Amino acid sequence: MEREQARESVRKRRGRRRLRILASLGAVAIVAVVIVSLLTLTGGGAPSVVGLTVDQAKTLAAEAGMEVSIAALLPTFNQQAGIVREQDPAPGGKADDDVLRLTVTREPSPVVVSEVKDYDPEGDDTENPGKLGSLVDGNEATVWSTELYRSSAFGDLKAGVGLNFTLEEGATIVEIISSVEGWKGQLLQPISSGSTAKVATLDGQSTQIIALGEPLTAGRIWLTELAQLTDDRWGVELSEIRFYK
Repeated sequence: MEREQARESVRKRRGRRRLRILASLGAVAIVAVVIVSLLTLTGGGAPSVVGLTVDQAKTLAAEAGMEVSIAALLPTFNQQAGIVREQDPAPGGKADDDVLRLTVTREPSPVVVSEVKDYDPEGDDTENPGKLGSLVDGNEATVWSTELYRSSAFGDLKAGVGLNFTLEEGATIVEIISSVEGWKGQLLQPISSGSTAKVATLDGQSTQIIALGEPLTAGRIWLTELAQLTDDRWGVELSEIRFYK
């Protein structure tokens, strides 16, 4: 009799445990349903759209209950136009107005060069001025060149030579096309003290594209090391200098 009573007590305790477990599982299920319902009603936050086209971003944004706004256009040669580079809010984030703001690439717009001059402060003040028009004629087969020197260091005659340029409006991209490689230089901008400050290093590639943090309306391409053009002569040949915004 005592054994039977003990067994019955155990069975009752097991039954009560099962009821508690089932009740807990039911509560978890209810919470899960509530969460899914909230996500369905309010959306799961901003989708991840960086690297996608604007049309693809609009589709994903609409599925998340958001609209798309183009906050900024970024000129670039490195990607096709219409690609999302930045988004706000970040993936999974919320916007109070349900607007997904995007920074999108675009094709750069050319900026007109109003003046370009040779610059040879430690020499005779000229550096093939008659060829300057070749830099902005749109023809990569024509070149402006430095004079020829007996070493890459200008034959130890000077620290460098350059080109001063003035633009009709601010540019944020500079493109330099060269028919020779291996030279070195700097892109400089004028500062309030009357001197110049370095904006970028030029490494003498055949095509160099420099993206600027701030618009540039005037500056200098300063050549500090020459490339070998013949067995015993050094210089630099530039085909085009182009500016964009």
